[in-house]
Amino acid sequence: MKISKNIFSLENSIILALIGYLAFRIFSDFIYLDEKPMYIQLLFTLTSILLIAYNYAKLINKTDIVIFIIASLIAFYPLLFTQEVAEKQLLYNIRVLLTPLVILSCYHLDISFEKLRALAQLTLPIIIIISFTYLLASFGLSFSELYGLFDNNPLHTNSQIIAKISLLFIHSKHFFLFLFLAFLIFLNVRSNIVPILAIALFKSLRRHFIYIALGGLLLISLFLIVSAVNPDTISFDSILERFISKNRADNYAGEGLQKISSGRTEIWAFYFNYISENFTLINYIFGTGSLQMQGKYPLNAHNDFLNIIVDFGAFGLFSLGLIYYEIYRRLDYRYRNYIAIYFIFVFLVNGIMFHQSNIIFLLYLRGKSNKNYSSIRNTNNKFSHDIGYANSFAKGQ
Repeated sequence: MKISKNIFSLENSIILALIGYLAFRIFSDFIYLDEKPMYIQLLFTLTSILLIAYNYAKLINKTDIVIFIIASLIAFYPLLFTQEVAEKQLLYNIRVLLTPLVILSCYHLDISFEKLRALAQLTLPIIIIISFTYLLASFGLSFSELYGLFDNNPLHTNSQIIAKISLLFIHSKHFFLFLFLAFLIFLNVRSNIVPILAIALFKSLRRHFIYIALGGLLLISLFLIVSAVNPDTISFDSILERFISKNRADNYAGEGLQKISSGRTEIWAFYFNYISENFTLINYIFGTGSLQMQGKYPLNAHNDFLNIIVDFGAFGLFSLGLIYYEIYRRLDYRYRNYIAIYFIFVFLVNGIMFHQSNIIFLLYLRGKSNKNYSSIRNTNNKFSHDIGYANSFAKGQ
């Protein structure tokens, strides 16, 4: 493939920098499963602030200014209710709010997001495979041991990263979508498996129904043969037990619906009771800060509606909703409805707004046409959108 002399143009340099920025985030999330070292957090935060400053120095409109003011208010007013852990709460709020601000600011970059997605399709799967392999190797366990390890040790952050990147391939025939689905099934985080699998099936059923039906029959046949030959290795009951109740011990999440929901019913009950018993009118409007950070409960709500109401109140729920709706409007129309389906599902059953891996959504900004975004971007800059996935990055135009 012939490489253009413009390979190191400003546009391509920005694209490479964004890929490096995302790669750093992905690697750090896979290497540090618990709390990241402070220098990693500071480096990512500083880079995000510089990226926002660079983008808004070139162009900022009234919508962005309003969003920036709202985000600043959300970052600081919860400190009134969390004075004992004010520093931790502030850092937490800033990290949470930086993510949507970075995405919104990147919309103004004078680059082709088709090129960015093309390079991401080439590089990010390799990064995911390397990171996932490192993750599995770091446990030092056999495959069968790893298979059961994640039932009681769900890696929600890593699973969300894989799910968000898998949407890159929803319109293509790359096998990476199926590989990422296999990763998600192995990690067994249902809040990510279900929406991505549903989206992939919906997208493929219309065009590849025969192939999917034949593939499904083949998998069922192989399953029946293996379970008949060696029922101790695999069986329908064992698969159902892993997916539905995740093979969890009774003392982990109780029985019945509580076990099936991985303890969410108990968590949600606590948060609803806390709100009804402790919230004043001021708290309903502005929240009370993170209960987990204040040591009042060991877990977040595993539901963003409850998380946001408790942390930031109705004002925060309304404001964050506006911010993420604005992000939705700026996404490429070919991806945004699929992203919305995934986002809403995880919003309700696990939590997504507080994940910094949402930074991956910047890959889906703008498409081949900007006609749907004329009300957002008021500039005379022209973008070229006639570059295909196959030769987009290499030609450097």
